[in-house]
Amino acid sequence: MFLTKSLPRLFSSSGFLLVVLCFFFNFMTISCNHEPVATITGWSLVKGGKPQAVVPKWAEGLSNEDIKELGQNGNAALTQSRRIPMQPAAAAVVLLCVLGIGMSWAPEKITLYGNSIASGLSIILLVMLRYFLSDFDTILNTATVDLNPLSKEDLQFIRLFSIDWNWPYWLALGILLVIFGNTGYQLLRKRS
Repeated sequence: MFLTKSLPRLFSSSGFLLVVLCFFFNFMTISCNHEPVATITGWSLVKGGKPQAVVPKWAEGLSNEDIKELGQNGNAALTQSRRIPMQPAAAAVVLLCVLGIGMSWAPEKITLYGNSIASGLSIILLVMLRYFLSDFDTILNTATVDLNPLSKEDLQFIRLFSIDWNWPYWLALGILLVIFGNTGYQLLRKRS
């Protein structure tokens, strides 16, 4: 009896914990012509921060002087010079997940309703985050310039950039969908 009542709570709270852990991995990859140039962790979206540069495959084994001489490091410089501001949707998802973990000690009815609301809102916020940060132009429009403003040449290259959402984002979204479905099922079962 105790196990059947505590199992959904344990499932939801561990699911919310896994979602929070997903934020410490690379949520997004910025690519130029399908070649990764920078990554952004979920935590950088929560608190704001610079993208992490990715060393391109063609530059492996070359010294920094050689890369500068070839003039091929512009993509990394363009992405590294921008600081992405805090994204309120990402911060709200982390806050809702922490509340979901905390609700595991509440009475069962409050836990089910609270986890359902927390997971449902988190799903909506993650989808909104992906929608609003779907292309590099949007990120640049919201980013502050730490180094130099964009030149006309830089603006021409922006069209070559794309955003890819990585497995931690999709895993977090999937876990939240499972939590939402499970709590919805538990609520419907309690009503009948």
